Amino acid sequence: MSNGTLALSIGKSSLQAHQRALETVSQNLANANTEGYARKVVNFKSNASINLPDVQGPVYFSQIGTGVSIGRIESVRDLVLNGRIRDLVGQESESEETKNILDRVEALFTGEVDIAKSMDDFFSAINDLAGAPDSLTVRSVVRARGEELTNLIRSASAGLEEIRSDLSAQVSDKVSKINTISQEFTRLNEEAGAMASAGMPTNDYEDRRQVLLEQLSEFGNVQTVSGPAESLTVLLGGQVIVQGLQSFDVTIRNDSSNSQLPQLAVGNGPNDVMTFTSGTLKAWSDLRDNVLPDIMGNLDELAITLSQSFNTIHRTGFGLDGTTGVNFFDLGSSETGETRPWSIRGSEFVPEIDKPLDGDSSTTQPENFELNPIGKGSFILNGRSITYDGATDSLEDIVARINSTGTGVYASITPENRLQLDAMRGKDYVIETMADSGGNFLERLGILDADKAYPPPSYVNPPTSIFSGTVTLRPKDSAASRIQISSVIKNNLNAIAAAKGDDLSAPPDGVGDVSRGPGDGGNAILLAALRESNTMEGGTGTYNDFVIGMLGEIGVEAGAAERSQTALDAQITQLKSRREEIQGVSIDEEMINMIKYQRGFEAAARIISTMDQVLQTLIALGR
Repeated sequence: MSNGTLALSIGKSSLQAHQRALETVSQNLANANTEGYARKVVNFKSNASINLPDVQGPVYFSQIGTGVSIGRIESVRDLVLNGRIRDLVGQESESEETKNILDRVEALFTGEVDIAKSMDDFFSAINDLAGAPDSLTVRSVVRARGEELTNLIRSASAGLEEIRSDLSAQVSDKVSKINTISQEFTRLNEEAGAMASAGMPTNDYEDRRQVLLEQLSEFGNVQTVSGPAESLTVLLGGQVIVQGLQSFDVTIRNDSSNSQLPQLAVGNGPNDVMTFTSGTLKAWSDLRDNVLPDIMGNLDELAITLSQSFNTIHRTGFGLDGTTGVNFFDLGSSETGETRPWSIRGSEFVPEIDKPLDGDSSTTQPENFELNPIGKGSFILNGRSITYDGATDSLEDIVARINSTGTGVYASITPENRLQLDAMRGKDYVIETMADSGGNFLERLGILDADKAYPPPSYVNPPTSIFSGTVTLRPKDSAASRIQISSVIKNNLNAIAAAKGDDLSAPPDGVGDVSRGPGDGGNAILLAALRESNTMEGGTGTYNDFVIGMLGEIGVEAGAAERSQTALDAQITQLKSRREEIQGVSIDEEMINMIKYQRGFEAAARIISTMDQVLQTLIALGR
């Protein structure tokens, strides 16, 4: 039936549709600056036509439209783009946190007085001591410079440990934030499901969920899986933290040994631990468990090698009061119960370190071990075979061969012309195995008892008793936190061993028996020469080379993190700009839409007004 009431109905539907469109424009304008808001668009659809049975002619003559309605109000967003932004946000957070922490680390080693400069000042004072060995003023400067150097090393070690502790302590704050987000996400899933079941749009809930997902990506790698009734399943670090209407609290698993960043898990099983591939927690894990321990290991290596090489020479010298055998640096005693050897100093004196061990039979006087030759053979050191031939190899040759074989042991010759073997950092400062194999080199150099091998049978206690040389056990962990000036030097400036001693033994044994006098600075000259000696990293670099290299590595890593952050920030900015173009609110565009919908509303109102007049006229005619 075609009559005026149908036209009124069409006008009404148009009024309602354009009113809803105007409300949507208002919502967009109101949220133009709301974080994560995706603009809404109105989809108009034509209502179904009806047939008028009283109209004659083809079928389409009898069809007439019934107006317009709102098909769907949709949010404009690109979920793939959002996922890409989340990935980059996680990487950018990782780089930013890495840079921030490494900046803190770098600050520990820089300043008006840093370790490298303090090392130079210390050895300059030692050099001055060589020229004025009897000056108490110079000796006081040596002690002060030594204390300054050890204080800086200890301070840097304490600072690194503090940073590690801070990272562990901050994990609980991140866990609290993650759990808060997951609980809110669950509520949003529930409300979105209820709206979807009622046939209503869930746009606003989706906006908020996208914001929460981006926040989570700052902590670690995020994945989502769509579920029923508009719900989302969320995975963080490979573990489900939200599934439908249920959230799973993230808990902390503390490492009893304190060697690792506390682990995050969503259950008690071994497979419930989160694994982060990006984000702040990935940066913290890498820094605390790998980067910082490596830097601390470098600092420990500096403390251990400095104390060992310096003390080895200092012990052979004499102080003003005739004291000898005094250590300048102190690392503290070894761990309680420690039985593993770190350093072994041979007991046998080698008069000519640059000549064949078995001497030269053509000379008149016997040399080295000529009267009882060592001969030809090999020995085992940390599983590596070292060959020797006493007829051609000097002690210097054997030392060079050990250091080039990669045994993890640094060989050197003491001022008393004795062989010294020091385990390096790569072997955790432990000599693992040692034995003569087809020869007697170790036994003749006063390292190992005849027919013995390390480790010995289990019944030998202590196991180091098989060594004939002087054994020093593995130093305590965190040597950098323990290094200091020895108590003897602290309390007695005269004990600083600047003078060399004369060997009065018959035959000579290489050990100074009496001081050459207070005016002698021979031992201080040897100590000062350590500044330029390749004593670090198995004889490949000086102390300063090592410190500068360590700081260089920190700087390189911090610079790489900063460049990565800058590049990622630029990418994120570009992608967010693109996202804003897609889903952001353009005030100009919305104002145009407002005018368009307003005109549509006015036209619909005019239709109703006109049809009202028509109906009034028809009614009047009918009377």
